[in-house]
Amino acid sequence: MVADLAAGRPIEEAFRTGVAAGSAAVSRPGTELCSEADVQRLLPQVQIKEIAAA
Repeated sequence: MVADLAAGRPIEEAFRTGVAAGSAAVSRPGTELCSEADVQRLLPQVQIKEIAAA
């Protein structure tokens, strides 16, 4: 997420990358790190939807 923001990408894109990276990380056993390929595979599945304020 920070890398995307530092590269000047929109906050929505950075958030999607962060969610994909977090999801990829918890899909690995123990403390094993995820790979860029894992993140890229999950990225299309991450959707951002606006919700109405209550």
